[in-house]
Amino acid sequence: MSASKGGSNVTQIADVFISYATEDRDAARRIAQQLEHAGWSVWWDRRLIPGSEFSRRIQDELEAASSVVVLWSGASVESDWVAIEAGYARGHKKLVPALIEEVAEKIPLEFARIHSARLVDWDGAADDPELQSLISAVGAVRPATGRTPPDRPQPGSEEPEGVPGAALAIEILGAALLLLGTILRADSFLHPDFGPGNAPNLGFFTSLAPIGVVLAAFGALALSHTGWPRGLSLGLVLGCGLVGSAKYIGVLGLESATGESEPRLTLGASLALVGSLMLVAVASWRAFAELRERPAASPPVSLSVALVALGAGLTVAGTLIPFNDGPEITEQTLIERADHWEAFEPIAVAVLAVVAGVLLAGRGNRLLVAGVLVALGTLSAVLWLRYVAVPILQPDTISSPAAGAFIGLAGSGLILVGGAFAAAGTHQGFAGSLPAGRAT
Repeated sequence: MSASKGGSNVTQIADVFISYATEDRDAARRIAQQLEHAGWSVWWDRRLIPGSEFSRRIQDELEAASSVVVLWSGASVESDWVAIEAGYARGHKKLVPALIEEVAEKIPLEFARIHSARLVDWDGAADDPELQSLISAVGAVRPATGRTPPDRPQPGSEEPEGVPGAALAIEILGAALLLLGTILRADSFLHPDFGPGNAPNLGFFTSLAPIGVVLAAFGALALSHTGWPRGLSLGLVLGCGLVGSAKYIGVLGLESATGESEPRLTLGASLALVGSLMLVAVASWRAFAELRERPAASPPVSLSVALVALGAGLTVAGTLIPFNDGPEITEQTLIERADHWEAFEPIAVAVLAVVAGVLLAGRGNRLLVAGVLVALGTLSAVLWLRYVAVPILQPDTISSPAAGAFIGLAGSGLILVGGAFAAAGTHQGFAGSLPAGRAT
């Protein structure tokens, strides 16, 4: 028996048998490649079988395989061969079905209640959640053969040779500089000075944004070294780095414009900026290196793009409309403050979101762009919470909340939701749904 590796005739027992209609041979080949990359031997290329041996060889391979992946399509639901192979696999508890066309209602009745991995919109990406669901199901099968599936790396969990050491060093240094810079500036946001407008708990809300960037960056970096979809986790790292860069460029510009700073605070902002830029660099490098062999194309997600565009527009509008119309507030909009520098971060986030939306609508890697959007939306929302909370907490004789902050907060929320929808896409969630091959 031979496990096909692009046409090899080497005799061995295959781990996975792929059942498919002849019309779906290209889809079978692409799925076989991903399973082989995951460490499984796969039998799928029936063209290698001499005519007189055809039935006997298929039966041998079907019986020997640890799991049987059945590809359901318009052609395969009409195929007697596929029905026989799927029936055998079901009877031996090693069936792992997958939908490659919209034929859920046409699947033969005896297989209809078995959950299928949804690869209808699969673009070939190795970190696709539904493909990962299929691969996990193959690993979960323990058939009557008693063979144990091979130990194998998860696709995307291993990093390309030459990247890990340097990338890890840059990640550690960038995260450390971001943390150190934030610590040096801690007193300025933990104990803000609003003069006569000081009120209890203001420090909590002024701390959310800078501390949020640090926590989000560390969390995203940790996820990028786990089994999470690599594109999504690297997108989160990239988004955190971009927000941190925008934040501290704005901080340095604001303090330069007002002249209200001191060396320790300037040093802190500078270190945090360098750390953020390093995170942007390493996330971009790793995305290029680790995703370079995966197709970047993704089907456009119109709803996500529309939400992101609307969110970016509202975010900019929030900087132009008064957020604080208290009687003692002379500069009621962010764009008026500190030669426009206080509006720099939210406007930069809006611009970055628009760029991400353009990539999402075009040929960008969906999970990578979605991760960026989720980070942009989340951290921007945390920033806008400050401009909502501070006017509310201050005495009414000094400040009063106005529409601008609420509009900006709504815009950030739409960017976040647009990113989440893009990540979910047509795959029904980040990590797929029920394991393939299980009855619902």
